[in-house]
Amino acid sequence: MSILEKTPIAFQRVDSLAEVMEKVSDRIRQRAYELYVDRGSLDGYAQADWYRAEWELIIKPNVSLTRLNQDFIIEVTLPEDFNSEHVLVFVAPHEIAVGTRPDQEGRQLFRIIRLPEPVETDSVDAEFSLGTLRIAVMSALEPYEVSSL
Repeated sequence: MSILEKTPIAFQRVDSLAEVMEKVSDRIRQRAYELYVDRGSLDGYAQADWYRAEWELIIKPNVSLTRLNQDFIIEVTLPEDFNSEHVLVFVAPHEIAVGTRPDQEGRQLFRIIRLPEPVETDSVDAEFSLGTLRIAVMSALEPYEVSSL
């Protein structure tokens, strides 16, 4: 019989992911500017520079979102060599961000999961097991009431 090892993951409640997203965008913007300068400051490639900078700096893990009764279950597949101790989870009423701080090469894991309805940010449960981060959070909306005919 094997024992399944699960590691609890800490999370932070926030009103909005704007500040988290701005920090990531600033890093991408800076790298895109470096690419622009490296190319001789030739205009007309801003979008290509942005996409290349994002590709160089951000690891976007695969995510699935399902609903189980009142809960949303989010599963994030993390890279094999990934250390779950470095995971940062930010929970806002309409979205969740999963990420890490940048590593020595400047790369970081970052993914935003937009939720189809508001959630109770006090109801989050997050754990890591077998390469998958699982986050469960309860919907803030009342379940549909079924009336009898």
